[in-house]
Amino acid sequence: ITPLNINIDILNKEQLEEISEKYSFSLPKDEKLLTLIKNPFYLNTYLNNYADTNELNYNDFKTKLWNKKIKDSKPERERCFLKIAFERANSGQFFVSPNCESNILHELVKDGILGYEDTEYFITHDIYEEWALEKKIEIEFRKRENELDFFKKIGQSLPIRRSFRNWLSEKLLLQDENIKGFIEEVFINEQVEQFWKD
Repeated sequence: ITPLNINIDILNKEQLEEISEKYSFSLPKDEKLLTLIKNPFYLNTYLNNYADTNELNYNDFKTKLWNKKIKDSKPERERCFLKIAFERANSGQFFVSPNCESNILHELVKDGILGYEDTEYFITHDIYEEWALEKKIEIEFRKRENELDFFKKIGQSLPIRRSFRNWLSEKLLLQDENIKGFIEEVFINEQVEQFWKD
């Protein structure tokens, strides 16, 4: 059999508005969430769960989707997924052999969160991986003893740095009170690597 690739493009704003009118569903007012649901995968999730309100924002959507798809009322499922995302980010490898209970790995594969090949696993959706890294960064931020301790715990891989930028941008956007002091401390701490300051 010759394989065939079918490319499904991301919708533009006009297409999204046209579909919204035609099928009578509300689009979110939040621009970040609106951008996310231009992807048909996330539009489907939005329509199946949240299309009855346009008040939903990106953070609410992200939290609800994470709790439903990743955590699924099982903290060990969330811990396993966080471990996999962090291991993938730090190893630079597409496939990982996570140290998680086999039944949890099986559930994540069954739910389409992980894929499986030979004896190793991979994450099926980039956005879940990004959210996992941001969640890991948030956990380490809350547990930090100081700035150096925090940066040491999260590591220096490129995916972590990208997630750190997203996490920091979101903190600033939400005007998180804790972040201002942290940023000031990072800038005056000469032991913090320059790329973090950049």
